[in-house]
Amino acid sequence: MRSIVKKIFLGVIAVFGILLLVAAIFFYPYYRMPAESKEMLNARLLIYQAAAKEMSDRPKDARNALERLITDLMPVIAKEDENLAGKDCPSYDLQHIKTLEPIIREFQPFDTRFQAIVKDRLVLQQDADLEANVLHFLEPRRFVEWELAAAILDIEQGRRNEAMQRLASVIRFNEGLIRTPQLIYLMMCIAIEMKIDGAVMFLLPRLSTPEIDQLKDMLEKLPDTRAMYIKAMQVEVASYIQLFDRLRSNQVSVDDLNNMLYWKGVSTKILLRLATLSGYMTRERYMCLSLASRDIEALQKWLADGANGSFQSPIRKEIKYSLFFTMAWPNVADLLKNTVEDMQHREAVLTAMQLELQRRQAGDKTNIELPYDEFSRLVLKPEYGCIVKNKNIATDAGSAKKR
Repeated sequence: MRSIVKKIFLGVIAVFGILLLVAAIFFYPYYRMPAESKEMLNARLLIYQAAAKEMSDRPKDARNALERLITDLMPVIAKEDENLAGKDCPSYDLQHIKTLEPIIREFQPFDTRFQAIVKDRLVLQQDADLEANVLHFLEPRRFVEWELAAAILDIEQGRRNEAMQRLASVIRFNEGLIRTPQLIYLMMCIAIEMKIDGAVMFLLPRLSTPEIDQLKDMLEKLPDTRAMYIKAMQVEVASYIQLFDRLRSNQVSVDDLNNMLYWKGVSTKILLRLATLSGYMTRERYMCLSLASRDIEALQKWLADGANGSFQSPIRKEIKYSLFFTMAWPNVADLLKNTVEDMQHREAVLTAMQLELQRRQAGDKTNIELPYDEFSRLVLKPEYGCIVKNKNIATDAGSAKKR
Protein backbone atom coordinates (compact mmCIF):
# COMPACT_ATOMS: atom_id res chain seq x y z
CA MET A 1 0.00 0.00 0.00
CA ARG A 2 2.79 2.37 0.93
CA SER A 3 4.59 1.62 -2.33
CA ILE A 4 1.45 2.50 -4.32
CA VAL A 5 1.03 5.77 -2.42
CA LYS A 6 4.72 6.48 -2.92
CA LYS A 7 4.43 5.85 -6.65
CA ILE A 8 1.38 8.08 -6.89
CA PHE A 9 3.17 10.81 -4.94
CA LEU A 10 6.27 10.55 -7.15
CA GLY A 11 4.06 10.58 -10.22
CA VAL A 12 2.35 13.75 -9.05
CA ILE A 13 5.73 15.32 -8.34
CA ALA A 14 6.99 14.31 -11.79
CA VAL A 15 3.91 15.71 -13.52
CA PHE A 16 4.17 18.91 -11.50
CA GLY A 17 7.88 19.18 -12.38
CA ILE A 18 7.17 18.67 -16.06
CA LEU A 19 4.39 21.29 -15.97
CA LEU A 20 6.69 23.67 -14.13
CA LEU A 21 9.42 23.10 -16.73
CA VAL A 22 6.98 23.64 -19.60
CA ALA A 23 5.66 26.80 -17.95
CA ALA A 24 9.20 28.06 -17.37
CA ILE A 25 10.05 27.49 -21.05
CA PHE A 26 6.78 29.04 -22.25
CA PHE A 27 7.03 32.12 -20.02
CA TYR A 28 10.79 32.55 -20.43
CA PRO A 29 10.46 35.45 -22.92
CA TYR A 30 8.31 37.29 -20.36
CA TYR A 31 10.93 37.29 -17.61
CA ARG A 32 14.28 36.97 -19.39
CA MET A 33 16.71 39.86 -19.28
CA PRO A 34 17.64 41.61 -22.55
CA ALA A 35 20.63 40.36 -24.53
CA GLU A 36 22.56 43.62 -24.08
CA SER A 37 24.58 44.18 -20.93
CA LYS A 38 23.36 46.64 -18.33
CA GLU A 39 26.46 48.74 -18.97
CA MET A 40 25.63 49.05 -22.66
CA LEU A 41 22.01 49.95 -21.98
CA ASN A 42 22.97 52.53 -19.35
CA ALA A 43 25.42 54.08 -21.83
CA ARG A 44 22.57 54.52 -24.32
CA LEU A 45 20.41 55.98 -21.58
CA LEU A 46 23.03 58.65 -20.86
CA ILE A 47 22.64 59.89 -24.44
CA TYR A 48 18.87 60.10 -24.07
CA GLN A 49 19.13 61.82 -20.70
CA ALA A 50 21.47 64.40 -22.19
CA ALA A 51 18.85 65.26 -24.83
CA ALA A 52 16.18 65.57 -22.13
CA LYS A 53 18.43 67.68 -19.90
CA GLU A 54 19.30 70.05 -22.75
CA MET A 55 15.61 70.76 -23.24
CA SER A 56 14.68 71.08 -19.56
CA ASP A 57 17.72 73.31 -18.82
CA ARG A 58 16.71 75.93 -21.37
CA PRO A 59 15.76 79.38 -20.01
CA LYS A 60 12.04 79.66 -19.28
CA ASP A 61 11.65 83.23 -20.54
CA ALA A 62 10.15 82.28 -23.92
CA ARG A 63 7.89 79.63 -22.42
CA ASN A 64 6.60 82.02 -19.74
CA ALA A 65 5.96 84.76 -22.31
CA LEU A 66 4.13 82.29 -24.55
CA GLU A 67 2.05 81.00 -21.63
CA ARG A 68 1.00 84.57 -20.78
CA LEU A 69 0.12 85.18 -24.42
CA ILE A 70 -1.95 81.99 -24.53
CA THR A 71 -3.79 82.98 -21.34
CA ASP A 72 -4.64 86.39 -22.74
CA LEU A 73 -5.61 84.94 -26.13
CA MET A 74 -8.11 82.43 -24.75
CA PRO A 75 -11.10 84.78 -24.30
CA VAL A 76 -10.48 86.44 -27.69
CA ILE A 77 -10.13 83.16 -29.60
CA ALA A 78 -13.24 81.80 -27.89
CA LYS A 79 -15.33 84.59 -29.45
CA GLU A 80 -14.03 84.04 -32.99
CA ASP A 81 -14.68 80.57 -34.39
CA GLU A 82 -14.40 81.47 -38.07
CA ASN A 83 -13.35 78.90 -40.66
CA LEU A 84 -10.75 81.06 -42.37
CA ALA A 85 -9.53 78.60 -45.01
CA GLY A 86 -11.86 76.38 -46.98
CA LYS A 87 -11.22 73.09 -48.74
CA ASP A 88 -11.93 74.34 -52.23
CA CYS A 89 -9.61 76.06 -54.67
CA PRO A 90 -8.89 78.89 -54.01
CA SER A 91 -8.72 77.97 -50.35
CA TYR A 92 -9.11 81.57 -49.19
CA ASP A 93 -12.04 83.83 -50.04
CA LEU A 94 -10.63 87.35 -50.25
CA GLN A 95 -14.03 88.99 -49.98
CA HIS A 96 -14.77 87.04 -46.81
CA ILE A 97 -11.39 87.94 -45.31
CA LYS A 98 -12.06 91.59 -46.01
CA THR A 99 -15.28 91.41 -43.99
CA LEU A 100 -13.22 89.98 -41.10
CA GLU A 101 -10.82 92.94 -41.02
CA PRO A 102 -12.29 94.40 -37.77
CA ILE A 103 -11.74 91.05 -36.03
CA ILE A 104 -8.23 90.77 -37.48
CA ARG A 105 -7.40 94.20 -36.07
CA GLU A 106 -8.60 93.00 -32.66
CA PHE A 107 -5.65 90.60 -32.66
CA GLN A 108 -3.12 93.40 -33.30
CA PRO A 109 -1.89 93.74 -29.66
CA PHE A 110 -1.29 89.98 -29.51
CA ASP A 111 0.45 90.12 -32.90
CA THR A 112 3.01 92.57 -31.55
CA ARG A 113 3.71 90.36 -28.52
CA PHE A 114 3.86 87.25 -30.69
CA GLN A 115 6.44 88.76 -33.02
CA ALA A 116 8.56 89.87 -30.06
CA ILE A 117 8.56 86.31 -28.63
CA VAL A 118 9.74 84.68 -31.87
CA LYS A 119 11.94 87.50 -33.19
CA ASP A 120 15.30 86.11 -32.06
CA ARG A 121 14.34 82.42 -32.62
CA LEU A 122 11.92 80.77 -30.25
CA VAL A 123 13.59 78.36 -27.80
CA LEU A 124 10.99 76.55 -25.70
CA GLN A 125 11.75 75.00 -22.33
CA GLN A 126 9.92 71.82 -21.36
CA ASP A 127 10.56 69.55 -18.36
CA ALA A 128 11.35 66.01 -19.48
CA ASP A 129 8.86 64.42 -17.11
CA LEU A 130 5.78 62.42 -18.02
CA GLU A 131 3.85 64.32 -15.34
CA ALA A 132 5.02 67.80 -16.43
CA ASN A 133 2.50 70.26 -17.83
CA VAL A 134 2.82 71.03 -21.52
CA LEU A 135 1.67 74.15 -23.29
CA HIS A 136 -1.91 74.18 -24.54
CA PHE A 137 -1.76 74.98 -28.23
CA LEU A 138 -5.37 75.30 -29.34
CA GLU A 139 -5.22 79.08 -28.95
CA PRO A 140 -1.80 79.60 -30.63
CA ARG A 141 -2.89 77.38 -33.54
CA ARG A 142 -6.06 79.42 -34.02
CA PHE A 143 -3.99 82.59 -33.66
CA VAL A 144 -1.66 81.34 -36.41
CA GLU A 145 -4.69 80.88 -38.67
CA TRP A 146 -5.67 84.51 -38.04
CA GLU A 147 -2.08 85.65 -38.62
CA LEU A 148 -2.01 83.91 -42.01
CA ALA A 149 -5.37 85.43 -42.95
CA ALA A 150 -4.05 88.84 -41.86
CA ALA A 151 -0.96 88.36 -44.06
CA ILE A 152 -3.22 87.63 -47.04
CA LEU A 153 -5.24 90.77 -46.29
CA ASP A 154 -2.04 92.81 -45.95
CA ILE A 155 -0.84 91.68 -49.40
CA GLU A 156 -4.26 92.49 -50.88
CA GLN A 157 -4.19 95.99 -49.38
CA GLY A 158 -0.55 96.74 -50.25
CA ARG A 159 1.03 96.31 -46.79
CA ARG A 160 3.70 93.96 -48.06
CA ASN A 161 6.24 94.49 -45.27
CA GLU A 162 3.64 93.73 -42.61
CA ALA A 163 2.57 90.61 -44.49
CA MET A 164 6.11 89.29 -44.77
CA GLN A 165 6.72 90.04 -41.11
CA ARG A 166 3.65 87.98 -40.16
CA LEU A 167 4.66 85.05 -42.37
CA ALA A 168 8.22 85.12 -41.05
CA SER A 169 6.99 85.15 -37.43
CA VAL A 170 4.72 82.16 -38.00
CA ILE A 171 7.57 80.21 -39.62
CA ARG A 172 9.90 81.09 -36.72
CA PHE A 173 7.22 79.98 -34.27
CA ASN A 174 6.93 76.65 -36.05
CA GLU A 175 10.71 76.25 -36.03
CA GLY A 176 10.66 76.65 -32.24
CA LEU A 177 8.10 73.85 -31.97
CA ILE A 178 10.15 71.58 -34.24
CA ARG A 179 13.26 72.16 -32.12
CA THR A 180 11.45 71.17 -28.91
CA PRO A 181 12.02 67.39 -28.76
CA GLN A 182 8.70 66.22 -27.38
CA LEU A 183 6.09 64.39 -29.42
CA ILE A 184 3.22 66.75 -28.66
CA TYR A 185 5.15 69.78 -29.93
CA LEU A 186 6.28 67.91 -33.03
CA MET A 187 2.74 66.84 -33.91
CA MET A 188 1.56 70.42 -33.35
CA CYS A 189 4.25 71.86 -35.62
CA ILE A 190 3.24 69.47 -38.42
CA ALA A 191 -0.37 70.65 -38.20
CA ILE A 192 0.74 74.30 -38.25
CA GLU A 193 3.12 73.74 -41.16
CA MET A 194 0.20 72.49 -43.26
CA LYS A 195 -1.59 75.76 -42.49
CA ILE A 196 1.53 77.66 -43.59
CA ASP A 197 1.69 75.63 -46.80
CA GLY A 198 -1.88 76.57 -47.68
CA ALA A 199 -1.29 80.29 -47.15
CA VAL A 200 2.06 80.33 -48.97
CA MET A 201 0.56 78.51 -51.96
CA PHE A 202 -2.37 80.93 -52.11
CA LEU A 203 -0.05 83.95 -52.00
CA LEU A 204 2.72 82.57 -54.22
CA PRO A 205 1.67 84.19 -57.55
CA ARG A 206 1.08 87.49 -55.70
CA LEU A 207 4.50 87.63 -54.05
CA SER A 208 7.50 89.37 -55.56
CA THR A 209 10.60 87.39 -56.49
CA PRO A 210 12.59 88.70 -53.46
CA GLU A 211 9.66 87.83 -51.17
CA ILE A 212 9.53 84.28 -52.55
CA ASP A 213 13.29 83.97 -52.10
CA GLN A 214 12.99 85.13 -48.47
CA LEU A 215 10.25 82.61 -47.60
CA LYS A 216 11.98 79.86 -49.54
CA ASP A 217 15.18 80.43 -47.59
CA MET A 218 13.31 80.23 -44.27
CA LEU A 219 11.50 77.03 -45.21
CA GLU A 220 14.71 75.40 -46.46
CA LYS A 221 16.38 76.10 -43.11
CA LEU A 222 13.66 74.44 -41.02
CA PRO A 223 14.93 71.33 -39.20
CA ASP A 224 14.14 67.88 -40.55
CA THR A 225 11.07 66.76 -38.58
CA ARG A 226 12.09 63.11 -39.02
CA ALA A 227 15.38 63.75 -37.23
CA MET A 228 13.64 65.73 -34.50
CA TYR A 229 11.13 62.91 -34.11
CA ILE A 230 13.99 60.54 -33.33
CA LYS A 231 15.35 63.00 -30.76
CA ALA A 232 11.87 63.29 -29.25
CA MET A 233 11.75 59.50 -28.89
CA GLN A 234 15.04 59.66 -26.99
CA VAL A 235 13.50 62.14 -24.57
CA GLU A 236 10.48 59.85 -24.19
CA VAL A 237 12.76 56.98 -23.15
CA ALA A 238 14.55 59.18 -20.62
CA SER A 239 11.14 60.11 -19.14
CA TYR A 240 10.02 56.47 -18.93
CA ILE A 241 13.21 55.38 -17.17
CA GLN A 242 12.94 58.31 -14.77
CA LEU A 243 9.46 57.09 -13.86
CA PHE A 244 10.74 53.52 -13.44
CA ASP A 245 13.44 54.66 -11.05
CA ARG A 246 10.92 56.64 -9.02
CA LEU A 247 8.62 53.60 -8.84
CA ARG A 248 11.45 51.31 -7.77
CA SER A 249 12.54 53.72 -5.05
CA ASN A 250 8.95 54.21 -3.85
CA GLN A 251 8.99 57.94 -4.66
CA VAL A 252 5.53 58.02 -6.25
CA SER A 253 2.37 58.39 -4.17
CA VAL A 254 -0.48 55.88 -4.39
CA ASP A 255 -2.74 58.59 -5.83
CA ASP A 256 -0.23 59.31 -8.60
CA LEU A 257 0.07 55.59 -9.30
CA ASN A 258 -3.69 55.24 -9.56
CA ASN A 259 -3.80 58.12 -12.04
CA MET A 260 -0.97 56.69 -14.13
CA LEU A 261 -1.82 52.99 -14.07
CA TYR A 262 -5.59 53.04 -13.52
CA TRP A 263 -5.35 50.64 -10.58
CA LYS A 264 -7.11 51.42 -7.34
CA GLY A 265 -6.34 51.42 -3.64
CA VAL A 266 -3.67 49.60 -1.71
CA SER A 267 -3.37 46.88 -4.39
CA THR A 268 -1.36 49.28 -6.51
CA LYS A 269 1.30 49.72 -3.88
CA ILE A 270 1.38 46.03 -2.98
CA LEU A 271 1.71 44.87 -6.58
CA LEU A 272 4.48 47.33 -7.34
CA ARG A 273 6.26 46.44 -4.12
CA LEU A 274 6.15 42.74 -5.03
CA ALA A 275 7.33 43.54 -8.56
CA THR A 276 10.26 45.52 -7.14
CA LEU A 277 11.27 42.91 -4.56
CA SER A 278 11.07 40.08 -7.10
CA GLY A 279 13.32 41.95 -9.51
CA TYR A 280 10.61 42.23 -12.15
CA MET A 281 10.71 46.03 -12.11
CA THR A 282 14.46 45.93 -12.75
CA ARG A 283 13.89 43.48 -15.58
CA GLU A 284 11.18 45.67 -17.08
CA ARG A 285 13.37 48.76 -16.79
CA TYR A 286 16.16 47.19 -18.82
CA MET A 287 13.78 45.46 -21.21
CA CYS A 288 12.06 48.77 -21.99
CA LEU A 289 15.43 50.41 -22.47
CA SER A 290 16.57 47.59 -24.75
CA LEU A 291 13.45 47.62 -26.92
CA ALA A 292 13.27 51.41 -27.17
CA SER A 293 16.96 51.86 -27.94
CA ARG A 294 16.83 49.26 -30.71
CA ASP A 295 13.84 51.04 -32.22
CA ILE A 296 15.70 54.35 -32.04
CA GLU A 297 18.87 52.92 -33.59
CA ALA A 298 16.80 51.44 -36.41
CA LEU A 299 15.20 54.85 -36.95
CA GLN A 300 18.61 56.51 -37.08
CA LYS A 301 19.87 53.99 -39.63
CA TRP A 302 16.69 54.37 -41.70
CA LEU A 303 17.20 58.15 -41.84
CA ALA A 304 20.96 57.89 -42.51
CA ASP A 305 20.25 55.51 -45.42
CA GLY A 306 18.05 58.11 -47.07
CA ALA A 307 14.67 57.43 -45.44
CA ASN A 308 13.72 55.27 -48.40
CA GLY A 309 10.62 53.13 -48.04
CA SER A 310 8.49 52.64 -44.97
CA PHE A 311 10.16 52.11 -41.61
CA GLN A 312 10.14 48.53 -40.33
CA SER A 313 10.46 48.29 -36.56
CA PRO A 314 12.86 45.51 -35.49
CA ILE A 315 11.05 44.93 -32.19
CA ARG A 316 7.46 44.38 -33.33
CA LYS A 317 7.48 40.70 -32.31
CA GLU A 318 9.10 41.39 -28.92
CA ILE A 319 6.90 44.22 -27.63
CA LYS A 320 4.38 41.76 -26.16
CA TYR A 321 7.04 40.38 -23.81
CA SER A 322 7.15 43.61 -21.77
CA LEU A 323 4.00 44.66 -19.93
CA PHE A 324 5.13 48.22 -19.27
CA PHE A 325 6.53 48.73 -22.77
CA THR A 326 3.27 47.53 -24.32
CA MET A 327 1.36 50.15 -22.31
CA ALA A 328 3.80 53.04 -22.71
CA TRP A 329 5.56 52.90 -26.08
CA PRO A 330 3.73 54.64 -28.96
CA ASN A 331 3.27 53.22 -32.45
CA VAL A 332 6.60 54.45 -33.82
CA ALA A 333 5.85 53.72 -37.49
CA ASP A 334 2.49 55.53 -37.47
CA LEU A 335 3.88 58.67 -35.83
CA LEU A 336 6.92 58.60 -38.11
CA LYS A 337 4.57 58.57 -41.10
CA ASN A 338 3.37 62.04 -40.08
CA THR A 339 6.93 63.41 -40.17
CA VAL A 340 7.62 61.71 -43.51
CA GLU A 341 4.53 63.34 -44.99
CA ASP A 342 5.56 66.67 -43.46
CA MET A 343 8.91 66.54 -45.27
CA GLN A 344 7.12 65.56 -48.50
CA HIS A 345 4.80 68.55 -48.06
CA ARG A 346 7.71 70.91 -47.45
CA GLU A 347 9.62 69.63 -50.46
CA ALA A 348 6.51 69.98 -52.63
CA VAL A 349 5.96 73.61 -51.56
CA LEU A 350 9.64 74.43 -52.14
CA THR A 351 9.39 72.85 -55.60
CA ALA A 352 6.28 74.92 -56.32
CA MET A 353 8.15 78.08 -55.32
CA GLN A 354 11.00 77.20 -57.65
CA LEU A 355 8.60 76.43 -60.50
CA GLU A 356 6.84 79.76 -59.94
CA LEU A 357 10.18 81.58 -60.25
CA GLN A 358 10.99 79.66 -63.43
CA ARG A 359 7.54 80.35 -64.85
CA ARG A 360 8.00 84.08 -64.31
CA GLN A 361 11.40 84.05 -65.93
CA ALA A 362 9.98 82.26 -68.97
CA GLY A 363 6.87 84.44 -69.08
CA ASP A 364 4.73 81.29 -68.86
CA LYS A 365 1.07 81.59 -67.80
CA THR A 366 0.07 77.92 -67.80
CA ASN A 367 -1.18 76.18 -64.66
CA ILE A 368 1.20 73.94 -62.70
CA GLU A 369 0.27 70.82 -60.75
CA LEU A 370 2.46 68.58 -58.61
CA PRO A 371 1.90 66.01 -55.87
CA TYR A 372 1.59 67.23 -52.30
CA ASP A 373 1.10 63.81 -50.74
CA GLU A 374 -0.67 60.53 -51.50
CA PHE A 375 -4.11 62.10 -51.29
CA SER A 376 -3.72 65.67 -52.54
CA ARG A 377 -1.82 67.87 -54.96
CA LEU A 378 -0.66 71.45 -55.35
CA VAL A 379 -2.30 73.58 -58.01
CA LEU A 380 -0.54 76.78 -59.03
CA LYS A 381 -2.38 79.25 -61.25
CA PRO A 382 -1.33 82.73 -62.37
CA GLU A 383 -3.76 84.26 -59.83
CA TYR A 384 -3.37 81.96 -56.81
CA GLY A 385 -2.29 78.53 -55.65
CA CYS A 386 -4.00 75.92 -53.50
CA ILE A 387 -3.89 72.39 -52.11
CA VAL A 388 -6.68 70.17 -53.40
CA LYS A 389 -7.74 66.59 -52.74
CA ASN A 390 -7.19 64.09 -55.54
CA LYS A 391 -10.33 62.70 -57.18
CA ASN A 392 -9.21 59.38 -58.61
CA ILE A 393 -6.35 61.13 -60.35
CA ALA A 394 -3.14 59.12 -60.56
CA THR A 395 -0.13 61.35 -59.97
CA ASP A 396 3.55 60.65 -60.26
CA ALA A 397 5.10 61.58 -56.89
CA GLY A 398 8.43 62.32 -58.51
CA SER A 399 7.32 64.76 -61.21
CA ALA A 400 5.44 67.97 -61.78
CA LYS A 401 3.22 68.52 -64.75
CA LYS A 402 2.05 71.58 -66.59
CA ARG A 403 -1.27 71.91 -68.33
